[in-house]
Amino acid sequence: MRISAYADGPVPLVEGPGPMWDAAPGVGSLSPMKKIVLLALAAAAAVFAKKKLDASKAEQALWAQATDQV
Repeated sequence: MRISAYADGPVPLVEGPGPMWDAAPGVGSLSPMKKIVLLALAAAAAVFAKKKLDASKAEQALWAQATDQV
């Protein structure tokens, strides 16, 4: 048993949300729903950028084939 110097009893070993939330200052103030929405938006933007990049590479390959000097 741990003896506390406080009059109201023993001090809990863990206080607050924990070290995981303290790692990124400012992010902890967002609600969990906002974090999920931001994560989904970031994933959608990454997928969109990847598709645009792939389409650009495919078009570049077609032009390279069409203008290839035989």
